[in-house]
Amino acid sequence: MTDRGAPPAAVRFPRTFFGDQASWKRAKAVVIPAPYDAAVSFRSGARYGPAALLEDSVSIEWYDLELGLNIAERVPLHTLDPLELPVSGPADAVAVIEREVARVLTAKKFPLLVGGDHSLTAGAVRAVAAKHRHLTVMHLDAHGDLRDEYQHSSFSHATCMRRAYEATGRLVQVGIRDVEEEQVAFQQRHRIPVFAAPNVPVQKIIAACGPKVYVTVDVDVFDPSIMPATGTPVPGGLGWYDVIGLLRALGKSRRIVAADIMELAPIPGLAAPNVLAARLAYKMLGYALLRR
Repeated sequence: MTDRGAPPAAVRFPRTFFGDQASWKRAKAVVIPAPYDAAVSFRSGARYGPAALLEDSVSIEWYDLELGLNIAERVPLHTLDPLELPVSGPADAVAVIEREVARVLTAKKFPLLVGGDHSLTAGAVRAVAAKHRHLTVMHLDAHGDLRDEYQHSSFSHATCMRRAYEATGRLVQVGIRDVEEEQVAFQQRHRIPVFAAPNVPVQKIIAACGPKVYVTVDVDVFDPSIMPATGTPVPGGLGWYDVIGLLRALGKSRRIVAADIMELAPIPGLAAPNVLAARLAYKMLGYALLRR
């Protein structure tokens, strides 16, 4: 495993998303920064992703041309302090995420997890599935992430969707283009809808989802030409408008109850991928909470 090294953003962790902070009581959505990458297998650096996303989010205008409104004004947002996740093992880190997401849901707020490696999604999905019956996980990723175990652990960025499927029984995968034979057999055996890149048939994807959806985005779903800042890039990925077009349509016809954006591994001196991830997070809040 190689490490890019800590970018400057990791030294001074930004406090808030977009430089704005609503009180916990007033907030409708809560950003949960999870700086952790102990369960990655190739290139580390995702532990710096939350700081980079928050740091560069201040460059984004609050008014969204597409939605025709100021998302931040309509969705008061509270950013938590970065979670201190245990180094004892990924299972313990996943358990912390599960408890924290459950706390946000109990307060009747929308949780947006920002990672950090994808192993943490398993905890978030378990918390959301305990709150919302008949939950569908929409998984945007270059990889299947359906291994039962990887590197002697059942909690890894390569196993997170296996754990998510076990918690919900309903999974839809989009943008997949790097998967091994065992995972294909699992997809086929459980009839998991898989929409491999570059195809994004929006209405078919949405039809495969139930009424309540957890959206998990590994940023390597994007083509490396626009998202090189990730641990396991794969050529032939989706474009910006492919992804936001799908999420926009999903928000109109389904209820997005929680989301995450994972695996941003910032490249020192290159802000564009961080801004992409931050803008995606902002638009996700709009699609989830300002449905039309």
